[in-house]
Amino acid sequence: MAKKTGKLFISHAGDDEKYVSKFVEKILRLGCGFPREQVFYTSQRGTGIASGLDLFTEMREEAAASPLVIAIVSPTYLTRPTCLAEMGAAWVKGTFLPVLTPGLAREDLPGPLKAMLIGQLDEATAGQDLDVMHDRVIEAFGLKANTADWTIHRDKWLVSASRYEELLGKVETYSAEQVAEIELQLEQKTESYNLLLEKFGELEDRYDALLAAKTQEQIAAVELPEGEREQFEHLAGAVVKYFQESRMPGSVITAIRFHVSNDDLILPDSFHDVDDENPAFYDAAERGFLVIDNDPPLEVALNQQHPRIKKALALVEAFVEWFDSPSRTEGFKRWFEDQFDLPVDLKSSDVWDAVLRP
Repeated sequence: MAKKTGKLFISHAGDDEKYVSKFVEKILRLGCGFPREQVFYTSQRGTGIASGLDLFTEMREEAAASPLVIAIVSPTYLTRPTCLAEMGAAWVKGTFLPVLTPGLAREDLPGPLKAMLIGQLDEATAGQDLDVMHDRVIEAFGLKANTADWTIHRDKWLVSASRYEELLGKVETYSAEQVAEIELQLEQKTESYNLLLEKFGELEDRYDALLAAKTQEQIAAVELPEGEREQFEHLAGAVVKYFQESRMPGSVITAIRFHVSNDDLILPDSFHDVDDENPAFYDAAERGFLVIDNDPPLEVALNQQHPRIKKALALVEAFVEWFDSPSRTEGFKRWFEDQFDLPVDLKSSDVWDAVLRP
């Protein structure tokens, strides 16, 4: 039988990571002879999603491409919307094989699962259920079965099943009084949230005007607070808030600092990149935020056509124009130096880190 491509997708709750890792090692790798690198489950480094990739997109694509999806259905699993979504997608595709963990009975399952033929991992019949799963794995991936190895590791699993149950995540339960208290807190938080939402709507209008502001006169038209310290906090806060909301990479923020300071940002070659900073800049370039020269010197520039860069520059330039204005009083400068223990100089990376970097 020819081997098939694709990964074996293990759908599970993140809190069950230790139990699932044991299952992968004992049942799949040792029992079925399944290659570890061909198993996909999100909680384990090296078998899940690479850093920087979109979690849900990768999970959806891996599940769709998998010849078989084994769902480790635990009490925690049933509380996770993402797990239930994975389950539904695999069930529709016909590649779904659910198994119940210790501590969960068929009666505890939601309606659709009760109608499925679902195996157990700790009951008297679990040996037969595991045999069925073994055969499905072998068939789905075109592996050669080793009955002797499978029998040994299946029986070892069954003997240790009660001990492995301790590795499962715990589902919190609440009394009626606790539920009532939570509902009261939720009602209070909702009321506070609605008030903040109303206030945010007002501030959003001001931020929109601030984004378009280019000169000191235009900034004043946004109705900044009267005091210099309040104006400083308002403008700096707008920059920090946008950096946070847009998840602006640190390398891009550094490039913005060099841009508004009219300084050249030159990357060291790979042999002299002692702080290993270059990969972050190249990653930002691949995402369209930066442009890096191909030949030395490796000069970095902002892609000012990118919408996020445009918005960030509008906010930062407004702040810089205000901060560097000759109208800043000596009182404000003394307050700034006392507050941050730094000079009033935006060319300083320490000032940027203290004032504008999230």
